[in-house]
Amino acid sequence: WTSGGILFWLGFPFSNILTVVPFLVIVIGIDDAFLVLAGWRQSTKGAPLAQRIAESVAISGASVTVTSVTDVLCFAIGLFANMPVVRLFCLFTSLALFIDYVYQMTFFTAVMSFIVRRQIRLDRKAIENKVAPEVIIPSIEKLKEKLSEKPVFAVMMPVFTPPVKTAPVKGRLEIFIEWLHTKTAKFLVLLIFFIHIGVSGFLASKVNTDFDMENLYLEGSPLTLISRRMQVIFFKLLALPSVL
Repeated sequence: WTSGGILFWLGFPFSNILTVVPFLVIVIGIDDAFLVLAGWRQSTKGAPLAQRIAESVAISGASVTVTSVTDVLCFAIGLFANMPVVRLFCLFTSLALFIDYVYQMTFFTAVMSFIVRRQIRLDRKAIENKVAPEVIIPSIEKLKEKLSEKPVFAVMMPVFTPPVKTAPVKGRLEIFIEWLHTKTAKFLVLLIFFIHIGVSGFLASKVNTDFDMENLYLEGSPLTLISRRMQVIFFKLLALPSVL
């Protein structure tokens, strides 16, 4: 709503395709919310509320920022499209995702600080009411000592021999993980990454972005003439101001 209000106030027109933007932003926003909550679960338990909120944002902030920046940049590429509808959709979506990121880091964390207060109170009660494990369940060594004091149980108690430590056998996955930490693997990953970026950039520059709605109809269809007239009217109505 914030992005729509800003752009409508600036004079940008409305299109039916913009009805998809709220659902798209909600899905991405929910993913960021899960990341922030995951950071909260990894924060130091028993610490003050302000410290735990700071730790949760510090843990999840990098992931939320990277995903938000990449999403905004991906949709911002559509601002260079030839079709006004595509430019309009990408403009609304890019601004909405940016505002969603700002709200995630400010408004959502503030609201979360009120919600997690109940969890902090429950954790404190659990710690206060917690009974020491040795009081409830006696250790095996203490149980053996008590039983060995009586001759009947001393005969029945088996002699415990510690197991011989052997080197664990590494599986294929562990060997592969160790190989990934080598300099050779790092070099190969970087090489493949830069090759991928170069090939993708070269092929993307060869893409023809021209779109003709007449290609959607069969040759000789009566809709072709109607489509030509609609395109003239459509592009006049959706002539957008310069966004760059």
